Amino acid sequence: MRYCNLQELLTGHKRLVGAEIGVWQGENAEGLFKTLDIEKLYLVDPYEGYIDPTQGVGLVVRDFDGAKNKTKARVDGYPAVFIYEKSEDAVTQVKEELDFVYIDAAHTFDNALQDIEVWYPKVKKGGMLSGHDFNIPDVGRAVTEFCSSKEIKFNTQPNTEHEWWFIK
Repeated sequence: MRYCNLQELLTGHKRLVGAEIGVWQGENAEGLFKTLDIEKLYLVDPYEGYIDPTQGVGLVVRDFDGAKNKTKARVDGYPAVFIYEKSEDAVTQVKEELDFVYIDAAHTFDNALQDIEVWYPKVKKGGMLSGHDFNIPDVGRAVTEFCSSKEIKFNTQPNTEHEWWFIK
């Protein structure tokens, strides 16, 4: 499972409120629920096709209904709040500050940067913004450029599927 250093950095914190951007089949969300004391977890995924140049193809078409159903089954009984919208639209539905946000959505530079930019204000001071696939050049560049513009030192963990994170 790939939930970055969330377990290590957030273990012991109580009643966490967070968001996962890009949920797919809910494996990561299930792992977060099993390892952290989560009061509420927003699960943001429009479950629709998109252009992903990192896959070497045009429109990515997958079994979206099957992925939704797997996610629902995995997090059944946990305090999950599903938002089936694109990240930039979903963020407006979250009215509270978040303890953490985990980003693993579209892997283009523009999408990754936009996800970071729109969710950063939702993370409370001392909270964590993190994500997956830093090794994909566009994602790594988006993280690097955002953090450089804000003078934020970020961390990477290449031995666990190329995670990145920083504390606000």
